[in-house]
Amino acid sequence: SDDPQGDDGLMAYFGLPQAHEASAQQSLRAALDILTRMEALALQVRIGIATGPVVVKDGQPVGVAVHLAARLQAAARPGSVLVSQTTRQIVREGFAFHAQARPLLLKGIENPGPVYELAGDAGADALAVGQPAQSPFVGRDAEMRTLQDHWLAVCRDGGRALLVSGEAGIGKSRLVREFRQSLAARQQRSLELRCTPEHANSAFYPVIALLRRLLALPDGHSDGQCHARIEAALRGKSDIAEAPALVAALLSLAPAPQQPRLRHSPERQRQLTQEVLAGWIAREAAAAPICLVVEDLHWIDPSSRDFLARLLLAAHAWPLLVLATQRSDSGPRPRPDFIGHEVELGGLAPAAARSLVLGACGDAALPTDIVGLLAERADGVPLFIEESARMALDLQAQAPLRPLRPPRLGLEVPASIHDLLMARIDRVGPAKRMAQLGATLGREFSLALVLAVAEQSPALLGAADAQAQLAALVASGLLLQRRDGGALVYLFKHALVREVAYFSLLERDRRALHRTVALVLGQRFAAQADAEPESLARHFTEAGLVGEAVEHWGRAARVAVARSAHPEAIAHLSKALELLAALPAGAERDRSELRLQLMLAGQLIATQGYGADQVGRVYARARALCGEVGDDAALKKIHLGLEGYHFMRADFAKAHEIVLQAARLAAQSADPMPRLQAAWATANILFHQGELVAAVARMDHCLADYDALAQRPGAMQDPGVMCLCYSAWGRWELGFPDDALLRAHRVVALAESLQHKFSLGEAHGFAAAVHHFRGESAQALDAAARAIEICRDGGFAVWLAHAKVMHGRALVELGEVEAGVDEMRLAYGMWVATGAVVTRPFYLALRAEGLARAGRPGEGLDLLELGLALVQRHGERYYEAELRRLSGELALQAGQMAGTDRRDEAETWFAGALALAQRQQLHSLALRSAT
Repeated sequence: SDDPQGDDGLMAYFGLPQAHEASAQQSLRAALDILTRMEALALQVRIGIATGPVVVKDGQPVGVAVHLAARLQAAARPGSVLVSQTTRQIVREGFAFHAQARPLLLKGIENPGPVYELAGDAGADALAVGQPAQSPFVGRDAEMRTLQDHWLAVCRDGGRALLVSGEAGIGKSRLVREFRQSLAARQQRSLELRCTPEHANSAFYPVIALLRRLLALPDGHSDGQCHARIEAALRGKSDIAEAPALVAALLSLAPAPQQPRLRHSPERQRQLTQEVLAGWIAREAAAAPICLVVEDLHWIDPSSRDFLARLLLAAHAWPLLVLATQRSDSGPRPRPDFIGHEVELGGLAPAAARSLVLGACGDAALPTDIVGLLAERADGVPLFIEESARMALDLQAQAPLRPLRPPRLGLEVPASIHDLLMARIDRVGPAKRMAQLGATLGREFSLALVLAVAEQSPALLGAADAQAQLAALVASGLLLQRRDGGALVYLFKHALVREVAYFSLLERDRRALHRTVALVLGQRFAAQADAEPESLARHFTEAGLVGEAVEHWGRAARVAVARSAHPEAIAHLSKALELLAALPAGAERDRSELRLQLMLAGQLIATQGYGADQVGRVYARARALCGEVGDDAALKKIHLGLEGYHFMRADFAKAHEIVLQAARLAAQSADPMPRLQAAWATANILFHQGELVAAVARMDHCLADYDALAQRPGAMQDPGVMCLCYSAWGRWELGFPDDALLRAHRVVALAESLQHKFSLGEAHGFAAAVHHFRGESAQALDAAARAIEICRDGGFAVWLAHAKVMHGRALVELGEVEAGVDEMRLAYGMWVATGAVVTRPFYLALRAEGLARAGRPGEGLDLLELGLALVQRHGERYYEAELRRLSGELALQAGQMAGTDRRDEAETWFAGALALAQRQQLHSLALRSAT
């Protein structure tokens, strides 16, 4: 009936209070039995069946499946059974159905999906199944040979990366484990990075965990002992004097008294740390081959991913195999650039599936027909095979006198992996609560932490002994146990086991458990909480403690920023802002949001560029918040940020209006940096509008003030670096190529002294432009390549695009015309993708020159026409004379290729370019046009 508790109908629940195997099949057989018995009494009933998660709260069922079953019952004709799509998918071919011709409109159910009428029992049982803790390794000979072949190639030729991909439960980790055991049998070394979903945005988390294992640093060691182990491990393994201090900082250890304090910018410290670690492992590999396993690459944090790329560069000549596993069934994931080879695992062949069933049974025996059924229905997925075999053995042990046959097995063994694992967890009895506690902590957890949480909340586990429950879970095969450094650690056998255990908790209980975990972490594991604030933030979030969660997500973002881990910082800030929206409105919330929005803007500028749409939205929101709370210091930053956004969109009038507001605010401040930034921004607008004489003069004045500063606080765009970059370019256009080169050298030196990766990427990119203008193509290529390396490592999208354009243009000059043209085309797309409109005419001009060299002047003329249209629309005129001159050059070339005379057209372009360059006093451009 519509009312599960109504008097005109009954509601039955399959799987309460314990998950029953194959509940869907049981419900359908019960329905058919009811119809048969009612017919014998000359009565007709209507039945509806739906499958889904249901929570029983205070004796009352809660869940969509309850309402769907009731609506299906109401819609069924007398003497029939209507079944939901989910139920039909689970039972598969075990029953016969008739699809409903027309979609049913069910009250309160927006999209019920297809509905089927049950026609009868098809005489077959449906199940899908799993994998045991100690099962034989079968059916993977070809894949194992592939891994061995790659290992031999690495030992012979040097480093490479190999990806093992496949769906959950297909045996990726088992294949890798067997391969590692084969290496161990030959005394060859393997290491492991373990990635987890709860640490997907924790910078360097698997790297830090590996370091702690390598250095044997369990909890409880003093910082002095830890420093001694680091010093010993790095002896002879790094040429960087600060290597021990850098590793200690990554491990969140207090500086050792004898070590010099690190005074690098976050970007430089991150770069040096990666160099130390990559060099360390590379030298270990040089001494003896190493296999570095990366488990669950789909959960790796961006910083660790960057580290792997750097490691493969460092060890390209040494025997290092990076062997990664990645799930292929959890959404599209692009393969990382450093992965050169891939092995995709499919299901086991039927013969191998049967062997696995038999091997999983051990000394026990299952009937031949049961073995065949399990192998047939598992689709070759080892996890299903193993777990269903274990389930069948349990059933046989419970009723040894009753022969186990397929009809009965179909009622007992689940038809989906979720149901199967839920039933397996239910079967461990009291230890189920420990599984739920462990799942709340994460994919893996330490004995110390789980005991502390159990002690804090004794009602959680009742009178049961926590360690006995853990032992029961290990014996059941649901948990694995190992030692990390000396600490006992437990790991869920498979991520799916952890997910099922976690979501089997009521939401109320999950929240309470997360609250307890957060309390224990903060009070008794303070060092871990300080090193991994995102873990504490996650527990506060799931506990519903929004204020504390926002605070710790912000702290996690600051830790990520300090490590120059921009993508992770963005993820943490986005989570904090999402939660903040749930807090009551007021000045305190607005101030918190303002701080977070400004942090987010800085990270987005570094990774996406000033012109990105999201940057504009963030600054607009921050300005609105400033109006509410009246924060003048924040308003200065916002004005400069908005100026940069509108400048990158080539809206020079709006950018100039905003920078004047910023200059007025800066004039009232004792801090000289805002004044310098406003001065630089004004000069930059003049530069792009083609007023290079005035722009360079302003930049030189700004540089004099900058040089007089006693200290230079860090800024994403350092005004000294920016003034030197653009004045070097400007001095070449004004006719002073030697001074331009001196400034290009000076800006690289300045960026090096600042140890600021963002500035260094800019500096090398502008040096490449100056070398190109001077006709020094080899030097331009080198400078562009260095800029690409820095910007790719730092994730600086804007300057990476610029560097790749310059690299492609240098390739053209050096004879690699098609490669250079293609690189410029792709880089132009990258620039546009950042939202940047400014500088497009310049890049179009470079591409047009490349197309002319490739004998495609017609395509080049199209680009020049687009570039000139952008010049007219936005007033970006510093390179307009060159676009006009090139239009004449390509018109001549196109005419010669077509056999037509376009000399008059070309002369008109040249004369216009010369007159414009002379008016602008751009003598280098005038000389080109005159020539």
